[in-house]
Amino acid sequence: MTAEHDLSARLTALADDLTWLDPTVSPEAVVARHRRQRRTRAGLVAAVAAVVALVVAVPTAIGSLSADPGEAAGPGVRTTAPVTTGADGEAEAEARAAAESAAAEARQEQAGAEVAQQQAEAAAAHAAAQEAAQPELDAFVTALGGPVSLSSPAGWDQWLPGSKPYPGASTQEDVATCPQLSDRLGAEFGMRFSYWTGTLPNPGGCTWVPVPLSYDGPHDYAYSFRVTFEGGTSVEHVRGQAVMGGGQQDHPGGIPCPSADVPGGAALMRCGAMDDRYDADWTLVLPDARGAGVWTLSAAAQTATGRSSAEALGVLVREVSAVYG
Repeated sequence: MTAEHDLSARLTALADDLTWLDPTVSPEAVVARHRRQRRTRAGLVAAVAAVVALVVAVPTAIGSLSADPGEAAGPGVRTTAPVTTGADGEAEAEARAAAESAAAEARQEQAGAEVAQQQAEAAAAHAAAQEAAQPELDAFVTALGGPVSLSSPAGWDQWLPGSKPYPGASTQEDVATCPQLSDRLGAEFGMRFSYWTGTLPNPGGCTWVPVPLSYDGPHDYAYSFRVTFEGGTSVEHVRGQAVMGGGQQDHPGGIPCPSADVPGGAALMRCGAMDDRYDADWTLVLPDARGAGVWTLSAAAQTATGRSSAEALGVLVREVSAVYG
């Protein structure tokens, strides 16, 4: 329809509204009728518009619900999957947390069971080693014939409870605090011995081995002797640190060396050998007579010598007692 026809139709309708045939109808009634007709037409137009909008929107919404999330957002737009919320989301989170807690508890129980098993195995191994070594330990204590007393030189007090600096300015300075045992040991075992490493008072101590000496290895010595003196410790502390040669590798807690009490507050220990060539390593730990620290005397002998480490330790105790007794 053209603009001219539309304007003509509106003028005709307006003329009808403003013209009345019945002369008894007043002009005011004609105006009121015109206003009612305008309101009625406006209401119809609004109702029709609402119906049209509803008819268009419903299919569009249905299509959006059935479409892929990315398509619903429009071309070129992707959306993530909806996040579970409300009661279902809380239930799922609680279930996940409960599963994780149960798994953590299971891992802790498993770790605890493994530790308990290792401890039980270590205790059984220690008991077996102690039972096997007890006769030899008792025989050595009997051979000692009573308490062993060693007294540290008063000159060591300048370093105690720490230790003398090592290495010193020269080998002679290191050897100066060690007892002179090379000739004594040589006469007993029929071979030439020499000071090897260490100093006193020092946790490393002084060591003696047969000559020729080797510092780069291999250390294939028929005998090995060591004397240490450490301040600020106790016999029981040193005793508690001694573990079997292979025990610490097999059991994280270590397997204590078989041991025996010795008169005078000392302790005797029989630990694992350094390697297959040696007899077990024997150690005597005793308190210093002056109360300045703890003495530790150790000896090891290769089985090829025909003499045990226990015999070697007995010789060492005798010779050290002659110097510091």
